[in-house]
Amino acid sequence: MSAVALTVVIGLSGPASASDEYRCTAYQHIELPTSGFNTDITSRVCVWRNFSGKVRASASFSWQEGGGGKFNKLLLSTRLEKNDVMKAGAVCNYKNAVNADDGGGGYVCWTPWTSVPAGGITGDAGLLYDLADDGKGDLLRNLGGMRGRVTP
Repeated sequence: MSAVALTVVIGLSGPASASDEYRCTAYQHIELPTSGFNTDITSRVCVWRNFSGKVRASASFSWQEGGGGKFNKLLLSTRLEKNDVMKAGAVCNYKNAVNADDGGGGYVCWTPWTSVPAGGITGDAGLLYDLADDGKGDLLRNLGGMRGRVTP
């Protein structure tokens, strides 16, 4: 399986502002081959800087055509990196929510606020899942294929 990480790059030079600043990738859509109708996942990754200069990453999560116990595992991992070295991470379990409902959204997987020197700050995300009854076990899908650079 070919996969490229959904990544956003943010330049963090200059003074912090009085409110949060953030930059996000475009929304990414993936279709997972589940029983019945395929489950569609939508996500985007953002990198945030708060008024004190700390940073964190987030990945939004929504779905359609869930329900029916289609997943044995469904984890979204979010990473904050500096020059491709992870500085903070989070893992959010969406298996029960997706297995229980046909569709849903408004979920966000956040890393903690972290002090990281300016420059080379990125965020990315991956989806670790196991489809029910397919016998293949865990599969990893890095979200995306877009890379952007910003200088606030």
